[in-house]
Amino acid sequence: MLVILLIFFKLPVIMPATWALLAVTSLLLLLGYICFYKGFSVGKVSIVSPIANSAVVVTLVLALLFLSYTLTNFETVGIILIIIGTVLASFELKELKKLNFKIAVKGVWYAFGAMIFWGIGSFLIIILVNNLGWFIPIFLVYVFYFTYCVIYAISLRVKFTNLKPALPITALTGVLATIGFLAYSIGITLNYTLIVLVLLGAAPTLTVVLALTRLKEKLEINHKVGILLILVSLILLSL
Repeated sequence: MLVILLIFFKLPVIMPATWALLAVTSLLLLLGYICFYKGFSVGKVSIVSPIANSAVVVTLVLALLFLSYTLTNFETVGIILIIIGTVLASFELKELKKLNFKIAVKGVWYAFGAMIFWGIGSFLIIILVNNLGWFIPIFLVYVFYFTYCVIYAISLRVKFTNLKPALPITALTGVLATIGFLAYSIGITLNYTLIVLVLLGAAPTLTVVLALTRLKEKLEINHKVGILLILVSLILLSL
């Protein structure tokens, strides 16, 4: 991000209120990740993941209420299908059957926290991109985000050991996340905000498919139905 900034962009004059909004947006996104991973540590992935990744619904509702976005009939049906499909594709039935209710409840609260924090944070990204363009707000959100992570790690006295084996996959993850974040921003500037939001919400489907393929497990019926609904919704959204 810094290399791209130095080569192609320069920081504009930013008002104090916008700096405050950038700081709040980054903090909300970080809190979302903390809740997300904390939910995994105390609950079940099959419960936490679908709820947390429903953040797109929060962002969608806020955009429709406060930014005067409207939906066509095809877009409405496509959005409904993709949300249902994402939920179906994000959990495993066999895990739900052996779920401990007490553990599930603990994870649920963190999952809802992630959903709210991510949903509001993504909505604020839309406002920032509309004001500052597609690159600058994303770059500055990353700067704040990195700063918060350092402060958080220092406050917890995190010790970084045995990092060498994890560095390549961590670097690749960072690059992919950055590309995805910038693509989200570009989609907003091209007035595809609602469609980009919904497609972003479908990301866990790809994660589930890759994970199951890596583990050489068969897709369950809910995964197949969820993926089918997402494919149908993509066709509707492209009309």
